[in-house]
Amino acid sequence: MKPTVGVAGTGVWAQRVHLPALAAHPEVILAGVWGRDRAKTAAIAEQYGVRAFDDYEAMVADVDIVDLALVPSHQPTYALHAAGAGRSLLLEKPVGMNSSVAADLADTVRENGVAARVFLPRFYSPTRLAWLQEQAERHWDSAHLEWIASAFLPHNPFSGQWRDRSGALFDVGPHVLSQLEYILGGVIGFTVDQFDAEGDIRLQLRHDSGTTSTVMINVHTDTPALHETLQLIGDDHSSTLPPQPVDQVEAFTCMVDQLLAETQQRPIPVGAAEITTVDAAVHHVQLIEMISARAQQLSHTDRT
Repeated sequence: MKPTVGVAGTGVWAQRVHLPALAAHPEVILAGVWGRDRAKTAAIAEQYGVRAFDDYEAMVADVDIVDLALVPSHQPTYALHAAGAGRSLLLEKPVGMNSSVAADLADTVRENGVAARVFLPRFYSPTRLAWLQEQAERHWDSAHLEWIASAFLPHNPFSGQWRDRSGALFDVGPHVLSQLEYILGGVIGFTVDQFDAEGDIRLQLRHDSGTTSTVMINVHTDTPALHETLQLIGDDHSSTLPPQPVDQVEAFTCMVDQLLAETQQRPIPVGAAEITTVDAAVHHVQLIEMISARAQQLSHTDRT
C-alpha cells in the first residue's frame, strides 16, 4: 500500500512545486489538500482529483505524510501537531522564524521517531549534490558566493509579507549557509560588512576548516532569473558553480524519495542526510538569528 500525502498550503510555491511533484510521484498517493482559503483549496483539490480538507487536524488524521507548504512563521505550529500524531514530515526552509520554536519541533520529531526532511533543493538536485560532494572532498582557502534575485520586488509572485518582515537572511540564508558549511565546515564566526534591507547584504564567514568565505545577497534586483554564483579558490586549484539552474520539481521529487528511504530504513545520500535534517535546519535558524541581530545593530549605528 502506497503512503498517502496531505498538503498544507495553497500558495504559489505549493502549486508550482509541491503539488505537481507529489501528484506525479509513483510511490505516494496525493490524498488531499488543506488551506485557509477554502475556495482556493477546493479549486486545487478539484484540479488534482483529491479531497479538499476543511480542517487541518482531519487531514493529519487521514494521511501518512504531511507536506507543509506554509510561511515559516506558521509552519512549526502545524508541523508540531503532525509530528505529535506520528506523521512523517516534508518541511520548507526556514523551518521557523524563531530558533527556540524550531528546536521544539526538532525535539518532537526526535521523541516521536518520525521521518522528516527539509527542502533545500540544492541537496536534492542530483547534479548540484554531485558537484557539492566533489568540492567537499577538497581543501579551499577562500570562497565567494553571490545570490542576486528579484524575489522581494512587488511584481514577483513569491514576494509576500513574511519576506518583507524577515528579510533576505531568513529567506536566502538557509541556501547559502547549507552549501558553504557543507563544503568548508561549520561557521565559527562572522562579520556583517554591509546590510541594506533593500539592497546589498555582505557577510564574511569564518569556518572551522580555517577557510573564510564572503557572501553577497541582493533580492531587490530587477532580474529575469536568479543569479547564483559560487567560486572556490585553493592553493593551485579553483572551482566555479556550474550555471545550470536547479529543477525544483525534480529536487522535490528526490526529497520524497529520501523521506521514503528514511521511513523504510534505506540508505540516504550522505549530503542530504547531514544537511536536510530538522536539527540542521535549527542550526541554520540559530545562526541566521545571530547574523540578523548583528545586522540590525549595524543598521542602527548607520542611522545614528
